[in-house]
Amino acid sequence: MVPEIIPAVSNDYREPSRDIPGGLKAEDCPQFVVIGFDDNRVSENLEWFLDVLKNKKNPFGKNNQKTFDATQIQLSFYMIGSSGPGMYSWKKAYDLGHEVGVHTFSHPHGIEHDGALVLKKLDYKAHQEEIQACIRELENLGIEREQIRGYRQPFLQYTMHSLAAVALEGLSYDCSIEEGVAFGEDGRNFYWPYTLDTGSPGNRYFFPKGHVQHILPIQGLWEIPVYQLMLPDMDAAIKHGLKNKAGAYYSLKEKIGTDRITGFDYNLWVLYKFTEKEFSTTLKYNLDLRLEGNRCPFTFGAHSDEYSAERASRREALIDFIDYALTKPEVRIQSAVNLLEWLRKPTKL
Repeated sequence: MVPEIIPAVSNDYREPSRDIPGGLKAEDCPQFVVIGFDDNRVSENLEWFLDVLKNKKNPFGKNNQKTFDATQIQLSFYMIGSSGPGMYSWKKAYDLGHEVGVHTFSHPHGIEHDGALVLKKLDYKAHQEEIQACIRELENLGIEREQIRGYRQPFLQYTMHSLAAVALEGLSYDCSIEEGVAFGEDGRNFYWPYTLDTGSPGNRYFFPKGHVQHILPIQGLWEIPVYQLMLPDMDAAIKHGLKNKAGAYYSLKEKIGTDRITGFDYNLWVLYKFTEKEFSTTLKYNLDLRLEGNRCPFTFGAHSDEYSAERASRREALIDFIDYALTKPEVRIQSAVNLLEWLRKPTKL
């Protein structure tokens, strides 16, 4: 059983809404891009990203620090604590201003299945132990406890137990719930991040009441969702130069047979075997949709372990997207915790 009383995480309150916070017009709203790397067990890969990104800056704007104008781009890194000893690249990321968060200590499954049968569910106390052990490793590297604010559940197998543990440990936000899944949602009108005071639309869509992953409200705990990636149609293929080996443009939506997939690089590289051009085109297309619509933050989940020197083309594809994003004057590539700062006090460009 989850604890009967879960303390309020904060006094923040935002219902799930497609409206831009603060009543801002789309043209006045920053277009946040939040790239969150999970695991981070290979220092060489992480060091490469840190070195490449350290000189990339957000558009100048009006030189307003409240909208992160002209700031260094910042990412979020969610660490597996058991890999912590000797991982000084984690401290380097922190020292460079990137966010460092929790991805548990041992990367356990939140739920164990045998087909449709749930065999075991990790309870909130076990989740707390995982979070605490990860935080200890981060502190051992010199990362300050009060700067550790975010959590991602391994395999996105969140439950009420995992979220209760996040709240009990005093973290500010979770980023494990999928949104953008319902009919009519198309990348232009996704829900903005919200607090879990009234639950989660994405959770209710996937996991109705009675399901093992259905969640109850938690006061003041923010959810920065994993948004679906819409797959490029023919118009997007033509715009971004997506061609097959014969030189013909093609629709990824038709090739894959669906219009959206979970917004994680694992799904693109591993499950659907995307080419590098398909990868970068998909990310660019989704940014284009955000800019056409309600400026909902574009969050993308990644794994730095998948970007080794031997997979240089993957590195190039991700950097190609980042460079494309930085050509848009409205874009601000920032960590999830910095997005949270803006959500609390929305400021126009």
